[in-house]
Amino acid sequence: MAAAIKKLRALSIVRPQRRREVRPPSAPKRVRNPQSGLAMDPQLTIYHDASGGEFAAVIEEGCRVRLVIYQFDGSYLSIAAALTQAQRKLLGPGRLFDVKLEVETTRPLTVFLRLNIQAGEDGQTLYETIVVDSGERAVSFDLDGVRLAFHKIDSLWLDVIFSEPEMTEITVREVDLKVTDRGKD
Repeated sequence: MAAAIKKLRALSIVRPQRRREVRPPSAPKRVRNPQSGLAMDPQLTIYHDASGGEFAAVIEEGCRVRLVIYQFDGSYLSIAAALTQAQRKLLGPGRLFDVKLEVETTRPLTVFLRLNIQAGEDGQTLYETIVVDSGERAVSFDLDGVRLAFHKIDSLWLDVIFSEPEMTEITVREVDLKVTDRGKD
């Protein structure tokens, strides 16, 4: 029994600490019209193709990142969550890559989840689509369909792409990433 518990713990990707434990509530990080590629914390980066508009990214008490979008002239706005080398070593055939998002929005939004796997010059991308407004949403990516050498994976990241985000406030409270065996929680 102890060996089974130890194996399950080894398969889980430890989610990052919530910002409220790292940053005091009196010192939020606010960026108006952030440049694409801005790292909001060690694992979350904002990407977009907007050349203008008016929006802000904020890290504050109790959430990973909050996006306030008034005008947005780009075609995409995404948050990328990168995995470490240790986390990538847990991937393999017969495994599932589980994503749990805790997101609040001022109106329902379509969110595209894109799991990007890069092994040398070869790469593969898996897609899922969800609709979010408030609460948690969970998605699993089946890694059995991935035709790459898992031991050669250079990088792996998850893009959370928000469709038509204009005039919306998006609060991402948690991004929980975990690798599990098929048929197990």
